[in-house]
Amino acid sequence: MTQTKISRRELLKGAAGASCLALAGIPAPAEAPLGAAPSPHPSRILPLTSTSEVFIPPRGASFMKFSYDFPEPAVEWAGLRFSFRLHTFENTYGLDPESIEVVDTPQGLELNCTQLVWAGAQMKAPGSLRARFGQGGGAV
Repeated sequence: MTQTKISRRELLKGAAGASCLALAGIPAPAEAPLGAAPSPHPSRILPLTSTSEVFIPPRGASFMKFSYDFPEPAVEWAGLRFSFRLHTFENTYGLDPESIEVVDTPQGLELNCTQLVWAGAQMKAPGSLRARFGQGGGAV
């Protein structure tokens, strides 16, 4: 028997969800086995935050983090997840999930974002980001 490690957060989320379903009399949906790759959001954008799938508080050496969940929408491509945060001397900006478009191109994939967010997505700021993903020579 192999053991799979899950975070305390995932354990509590699963227990809370199962309790709510049981109290409401709703059968639990079938889920992928632990360790399986998550399925992408229908729009190909994964609605992740700065605390998605990480241990809080962090274990071992770590760096300073925000005191709130910062949105980090991501896209999966070539078996990897990509997300962006823009840091300036004055602020940190994330991508507005509602302003992201993901397009397949002959060279790979292109992510376009036309609006930025800050303060944990409580505020919006003008700005844009374009990222192009491609593969060649065994590298992404």
